[in-house]
Amino acid sequence: RNLLSEDWVLKVEDYLINSTANIFGLLYYATEFDYANATKSANPNLMDVLRKVKAQITKQGKNKFKPNLAFMAVDAVEEMAGAKNDFGDYIMPNWAMGGDINFSGVQILENELANDNQVVMGDMSKAKLIIWDDMVLRTFQEGTQASEGLITLQVEGRMNLLVKTNDKPAIVKVTNLSDAIAGIEAPSA
Repeated sequence: RNLLSEDWVLKVEDYLINSTANIFGLLYYATEFDYANATKSANPNLMDVLRKVKAQITKQGKNKFKPNLAFMAVDAVEEMAGAKNDFGDYIMPNWAMGGDINFSGVQILENELANDNQVVMGDMSKAKLIIWDDMVLRTFQEGTQASEGLITLQVEGRMNLLVKTNDKPAIVKVTNLSDAIAGIEAPSA
């Protein structure tokens, strides 16, 4: 039962992020980061991309959207947490010491369901999870299972993730972080 519950939660999380069928996940609703029209930065990095994505969300919503959550792969978060200045000091010591990962008011979540080169940020109050039927676990035997000492386990539930059309700009995805970093680099003089 515990194993099935754990697998259920992981599968639901995967659907809520990545699904484009049955229930639509965040990546289905998210708009793409427009790095071509973003302000440019000298020597940009992941943190610059996060700032620009946050600015895009705020501008597109005319202050209606307040980005509060972002997720990316563990390695990308670790890269940010381990960033040091020229003297070897951590730039963000609370991250280096295992504190909450927060960037400019946006909580950063490590999630391996995001690929290594991807970031998703948004005002998650605009994404509504509607749970029709929570997890239901059924066990039964059919056919010759009883005589063979076998049982069938079935887990199911029903839910939808909804982001209204007008609120889609509240969630922005960066599908290729390397391209986004290159796309916001200021031309050298």
